[in-house]
Amino acid sequence: MLNKIIIIATMVLTLTSCSVSNTDQSIHELISDMYNKSLYNDYAYLKAHCTDKMLKKLQDKYDYDCDSGDCYAVWLFRTGFNDGEGTSKIICIKPLGDSWYRYDFYDEGHQGANKIKVIEKNGKWYFDDIVKIYEKE
Repeated sequence: MLNKIIIIATMVLTLTSCSVSNTDQSIHELISDMYNKSLYNDYAYLKAHCTDKMLKKLQDKYDYDCDSGDCYAVWLFRTGFNDGEGTSKIICIKPLGDSWYRYDFYDEGHQGANKIKVIEKNGKWYFDDIVKIYEKE
């Protein structure tokens, strides 16, 4: 019984600390869709949802041979671990201010957190920068 109470209390605290205001809802959905649906692997998606600055960062961090002309370091959206046996999904998203958001996530069972900058241009939201906060095996 005590274990159930602890689990429920932990879930409530997690949901409370990760709540999103109505004004941040569209950004929350953008980040959630990008990660939960693995859209960061789709170059057409990246070109449609990243600023030129972000695309350049993704290209500059790509350190393998690139045959197609446009190659992006899509792993910046994930942890650096290649294999795992768990799920990949967003745990929570928190606004940090100045257009920055923190998203905590599972990456095939590994935990990670990134800061991502989301800006508005002409009524549309774009990813503008990304910084790894932590990753844990």
